[in-house]
This record gives sequence, structure tokens and C-alpha cells, in this order.
Amino acid sequence: IRNFGVMQTVDSVNVADSSSQVEIHRYAANLATPLPYNFMIDANYWLQTLTETGYETERLIDGTNSVIDQARFKINIFRDAPEHQHINTGLNWSWSKSKLASYLPTGVGVALSAHKWWAKYGVTQDSIDYTTYTQLNQAGEVAPQYAMVQEEWEPWSLDWSGAGAYSLGKLFTVFANVEGGAFLNRAPVIPWGTRVNLTQSANVDVLDPGLWAMTYRIGYYKLSGYPYNFTYRGRDLMEGSSYGFGQMGVSIPLPAGKFLPDLPVTSLKQFMLTGLMEGGTTLVTAPDAIYHALDAGDYHLLVDFGLRLSMNFRLYHQLPFTVFAQVFQPWNNLSADKLYWGDYPHTGAPNSDGSPSPVQIANSPHDRSAYINTVKDPRFYVGFNLGLF
Repeated sequence: IRNFGVMQTVDSVNVADSSSQVEIHRYAANLATPLPYNFMIDANYWLQTLTETGYETERLIDGTNSVIDQARFKINIFRDAPEHQHINTGLNWSWSKSKLASYLPTGVGVALSAHKWWAKYGVTQDSIDYTTYTQLNQAGEVAPQYAMVQEEWEPWSLDWSGAGAYSLGKLFTVFANVEGGAFLNRAPVIPWGTRVNLTQSANVDVLDPGLWAMTYRIGYYKLSGYPYNFTYRGRDLMEGSSYGFGQMGVSIPLPAGKFLPDLPVTSLKQFMLTGLMEGGTTLVTAPDAIYHALDAGDYHLLVDFGLRLSMNFRLYHQLPFTVFAQVFQPWNNLSADKLYWGDYPHTGAPNSDGSPSPVQIANSPHDRSAYINTVKDPRFYVGFNLGLF
């Protein structure tokens, strides 16, 4: 990496190639302490920073279109720019009652929590002014070209949950749980411009992307039959400022106890076959509009049902370890015909003015079908985890 210096015969500068390297760093800390009467207080800290470095190879071209010289430049675009950071602290209460000395679980429980948040999130970028740039260089620090411009949001949130299970001896366990939560302050939204079809565009109110680390999400981790994100008519249905989720099912233990000598995976305990049905939805509305949105049917209920087969071990006779396989079938009223053009990826590049190209238009039916099938087709998983599943 070097400077060209002064050259009098240069007619033009050509960028031969360019690339960038992005580093994202996340830092988190959690603290909790119990209190009398089933209360607990907790505090959480979360920070994500962005470092982006660009590289360009520039060529000096003379009047005969010959390369006089070339050099590769390093561009410090961002340096540890805070994309999102928040602190939250809250009061939690829970109660549970379970049957003692039973082979399978039987009991009920409820939980409530209220949290106060202090968040800063990046909304855009701004150039570093010359004075700051010079001061950073003089101090021996890496001076970036841009800094992250942040907004603040300091909401309250309220969350609740309830669960119950009943077991009949060693035969089976029937269980159900429900949960929900909402921010009690209007979440920042932005008008997201999207193309509806070949001739129309629209603005859809969506949560500010900078809030992603603290918003409610139901895809993948809660609804096993759905992806982490899914944009439908301009909005990600898996994300919201409020949510509701429920699950019910039955688990049947399949006794298979066996000692496996000379293996680190020893003490096979049992197989567990579980049938599940799950459902949930999210909203992006003001807190006082949640009831109206639900009453008016202004939401999309996402449901799935499936089977999970798990195999429980004891690693070295001590550590609980589970290997599982599962399949889930989504069920919903989402329709490919109601998708916006901007919801799904397209095969081919757009025209130079950003409008749909003939290639994109020709492939649109296939692209639309492939996209909607991500929330229509079964999803299979194989995995493992520590602890009984």
C-alpha cells in the first residue's frame, strides 16, 4: 500500500478491482439475583460493533491507454462503530407447583417480568470531520472515514408465560405452554419502500432495522417449521414489537436403557418420541392498538406441527447429552399471489434504472413459488444439545 505521488502525464485513474472485509464483534453480560417470594432482579448488557476495511487497486492511464503505474490502497471505512447497544434491567416473578417422586413431570407454572431498556442503535452513517480525523491520526489511532449516527430508545416491556404438564405413570406426558410480550412504548418504525408489482411501489411501516437485537422473534427458535426471517407484503412476519406464542404436545418415552462399555458415550437412557403443535404471531403496532389489530384480524397466524425423536445419553456417566431428529410441517394462510415483488429474491439482474428486467419477469413465477415454499414445505433438523430434551 503506497501513494502514487505527483505525475504530470496521467490522463485518468481506473479502479481495477475493489473488495471489503467486515468484522462484527459482539459483547454481552448478564447478571441476576434471587429475591424472597419468588422474585428475581436481572440486568443485561449487549453491544455489537462494526469494523469495515475496503481495498482498491487503482491504475494510472496515459493518453495511449497504457498503464503508467498501479497501487493497492487500504480504506478504513468503519472502526469499532457501535451498531447496537442496550442495557436492560427488570423485575421477574415466577411460581410453580409440581408433583414429587413421579417418573415423568406433572405440574404447572406461571411467570411475569417487567423490564426497562436503554438502547442506542445505528440509523445511518456520516463522514468523519477533518479535525477529528487529524486528531485520531496524531494520537496514533486508526481514523475511519465514517462514523455511525445513532438514535436512542428507552422503552418498557412486559412479558408473561404459563405452562403445564400431566403424566400418566411411565406411559406419556401431555404438556402445553403459552407466552407473550410487548414493548409498552411505541417502537420506532421507518417507511420501507418496496416494489409491489411491475408498475407500483409502496411504503410499508417496519421496525427500524437497528433494533433487531431487542425485538421479539418467533421464527426458527420458537416455530420450528419456519425460517428465521420471512418478508410478506413488505414486513418480516417473524419479528415484531409484540408477540404471542403457544405450544402443546405429547411425549412418549421409549425405554431403551443400556450400558455401552468402552465408549465415551455411555449409559443410554431412553428414546423420547414427541408430537408437537405450535402457533404464534407478531405485530408492529402501538401498544394501545394491539387489541384492535387482533380483533380486526390484522395479523398472520403461523402454525406448525411435527414429530421429534430424541435419544438421551450420559457422557462419561455424568453429562446429559441428547441427539435428536425432527420434522415439522408449516400451516398458514400465506399466499404466493399476495407477495410483493420486493419480498422475494429474483433470478437475473435488474435494468440499469432499477426496474425489473425481462429475465427477472420471465423467472418471477418460479422465484415466487420457491420463496413461498420456504413457509409451506416440511423442515427437517438433526442436532444435539446438552441437557434432557
